[in-house]
Amino acid sequence: MAVSKKLTSDPIYVLLRHDAWANRRLLEICLALNDGELDRDFGIGPGSIRATLLHIVTRYYFWTDTIGERRTRPRRVKLGASASIPDLLTALGPATDDLRAVAGMAVKDGLEANIRPSWSAAPLLTKGAALVHVCTHAMHHRAQLLIMLRRLGRSDVLAAADNIGTAEWQSEAEAGTLKAPKLPRPFRRES
Repeated sequence: MAVSKKLTSDPIYVLLRHDAWANRRLLEICLALNDGELDRDFGIGPGSIRATLLHIVTRYYFWTDTIGERRTRPRRVKLGASASIPDLLTALGPATDDLRAVAGMAVKDGLEANIRPSWSAAPLLTKGAALVHVCTHAMHHRAQLLIMLRRLGRSDVLAAADNIGTAEWQSEAEAGTLKAPKLPRPFRRES
């Protein structure tokens, strides 16, 4: 099958675009969950689905500032421990766009530049390694989320969460040769 659109091939941009797409997909799937399901402690990673999603989104801010060597930080959406899934979706777009912009500057200026994150005993790493870390860090937490979602036992959620890998991203989002799975129905609060 011929694809008319040029597909992403630069590994850094594949990582960044797939990462944003996969995180968005999981957030959209989690719109179907109620607060009890979102806040259930599974004893994995940050503990709950909500806490893990919050951790993924807020780490974009930290790493973007670190890689961009920012002394002042842009204004951002404030996200608390009880952030809603719509709030996290709202914050994800600008966070991943900002990371892509900083990545573009890092590629232009040189990925070999050394940086040191701001926590005590932080490792010394290059901007290139930091960009890879951001994406593999989220991948690690997405795997935890998939385990949590599986433990909920909801077939509608599992069907939508299956296949969020790089091949599915490029086939679905870029090439248009794969159809997106049906998302579960969003949870509606009783008024």
